Amino acid sequence: MAIRFRSLRNPINRRMRGDLEDTVLYVMFSIPIALITIWFGVNTFTMLQTHAIVYDAAKAAAVSAATQAQYSTATATNGAGFTTQVNTNAATAIANQVFADEVQKAGIENVVQLQNATITYPTPATAQYTVTVAYLPSGTYAAISAMSHLFAQGSLTPTPVMWTESPTANIQYQATS
Repeated sequence: MAIRFRSLRNPINRRMRGDLEDTVLYVMFSIPIALITIWFGVNTFTMLQTHAIVYDAAKAAAVSAATQAQYSTATATNGAGFTTQVNTNAATAIANQVFADEVQKAGIENVVQLQNATITYPTPATAQYTVTVAYLPSGTYAAISAMSHLFAQGSLTPTPVMWTESPTANIQYQATS
């Protein structure tokens, strides 16, 4: 009878020891991978949210410029009296102020660097506000950027992610793109 219990106990001990080793190994790899995945998700959300905020601020500036560029002292109710001459100096100053106010309200100066904010008037009734955004990656993006830079050029300096926002608005206060 004692032989029988001993033979049952050894496979159970081996089985439990193997399960414990598998559990420890699973925890050692799954928790860091889960944290990296969460980190990547948070960084992606931050970058997408920043993109949306900068686009909305540029759109507000374009709408402001489109409406101000067509303003004249002869403007009457319901938009009658708009002139075709573009008052670009005043409209540009107002658009830049609107953009600066929107960026300040959003508080994204700590997240991205905004460069080359320019306004153009493709037609007399439309305005296009263009701004270049430089996002210095953090978290997973910084690690990926540093590793790719290390393999490509032998240094660990992360490179910023750059993109351009260019919303266009017309005189009816509508953003067209």
